[in-house]
Amino acid sequence: MRRGKLSKPTRGGGKKFSRAVRPAEDAPGMWDDGPREKDDDDNDEEDSDDESSEEESGDDGPSASTSTSARSKLPVITADMDRDERKAAQRAIKEAKRAKAVAGGITNLSISDDEEEEDTGKAAAQGFPVGNPNAGNVEPTVSRKEREAAEAAAAKERYRKLHEAGKTEEAKSDLARLAIIKKEREEKALQRKAELEEKARQAQIKAEFSRKKK
Repeated sequence: MRRGKLSKPTRGGGKKFSRAVRPAEDAPGMWDDGPREKDDDDNDEEDSDDESSEEESGDDGPSASTSTSARSKLPVITADMDRDERKAAQRAIKEAKRAKAVAGGITNLSISDDEEEEDTGKAAAQGFPVGNPNAGNVEPTVSRKEREAAEAAAAKERYRKLHEAGKTEEAKSDLARLAIIKKEREEKALQRKAELEEKARQAQIKAEFSRKKK
């Protein structure tokens, strides 16, 4: 029996596969809707992803708006508040901070009332409104009228001290006038004394003369 000649394998030849080949279980039959169900499942997954993303964005929206509104409605602690009002304002500020921290994912936030009251008490004693983080950097505003009044009062006080020390022109003129008046009074006193002494001497002379006549 004659055997056929076997062909030698050639180098470089790769295996070829058809792109149209798919598993037998995925082959569509006459009454099979398998691929459509797969497409429907893909669409359902896409819809569920969209809904989950919308829910996440919806969850972020109210929390952001709530934190913004809570930040804008924070109470302001001033120096004219009493202890009860300051405690109530501190409690509201602390609750707002805790709500903001919880919304941001921080759950271990703990602020004691004593520390909060001490900090806010110091800020209120300095005259700055509490609730503003930049309160320590804000300079108190003074109107032009108040500034001019303060400068005038300071100038008046300086002039009064100089006047009492006799260093102003008005004080010098007053002192010169007082010196003249004092000198005039002294001269008048001496003149009056001399006149009285002269009258006494004349009276004594007359008394001696009358005694000699007798």
